[in-house]
Order: sequence, then C-alpha cells, then structure tokens
Amino acid sequence: MIRIAKCFSTAIVLVGAALCSAGTASAARPDLRIRQLRFDAQSAKLVHVLVVNTGDAPAGPNVVRLTVRRINGIPTGRVTDARVPALPAKRSVWVSVNADRILPRGVALSRTTFRLDVDALNQVAESSERNNQVWHNL
Repeated sequence: MIRIAKCFSTAIVLVGAALCSAGTASAARPDLRIRQLRFDAQSAKLVHVLVVNTGDAPAGPNVVRLTVRRINGIPTGRVTDARVPALPAKRSVWVSVNADRILPRGVALSRTTFRLDVDALNQVAESSERNNQVWHNL
C-alpha cells in the first residue's frame, strides 16, 4: 500500500511540473497585419491589400473587411468583405477587395474615408489583436 501511495504522489508532482512549464512558456502564434494597399489602375472601386503574417505560427483563413466611413464628407458605414487564405508564418499574400456594390456610381474608393480590418471576425488567435486595422483618408 505504501508503494502505491509513492507512485501516485510522484505522478501528481510530474503532472504539476508539466503544467507549470506549459504556463510559463509562450506558445508561437500568428500575427496578421496589413502592410500595404494599392488602388487598382483599371477599376476605381478595387483595392489590393498586402496581408502579412509576422508571427511565428501559421494563420488560418480569415476575412479582410472594408468599412467605408465617409463618402463626399457624408458619414456612412458601408461594409464589404474579402477572403484571406491560410497564411504560413513570415509570409504575405495580396487580397483584392471590391467595393463596387457598396459605392455609388462615379465615386472612387480612393476618394472615400475607409478602414480595413484583417481577421475582422476574430477567427485567428494572434499574438497581438491591436495591429489589425489601417485607415485611408482619415
């Protein structure tokens, strides 16, 4: 009976040590950012967004959200999304966002005030969630 108690006691200590080391080590995580945007030369309502994963782990698929906040100085909240594919650590991808269905005729996206948010639906657990948005014409 004493033998069983010693083995059981040792097992608890080992499990406790494993939990402690797992809690102090930081796990590798992705970190998504928008590094650059380019307006399309052919379409006034299309923007190309460079999404980068600066983290140490891959990021799963997610969404870039374009929110138009002002058109000709008038406040608005028009929204459209574009899909971002899974992205390995330290890699980037260009994503095209088309605002054609949310902008009036004759209004170029570049002349509006808008915000872009990567991982807009919080599908990816990142090392930092505070660097996911950029503004244009703020």
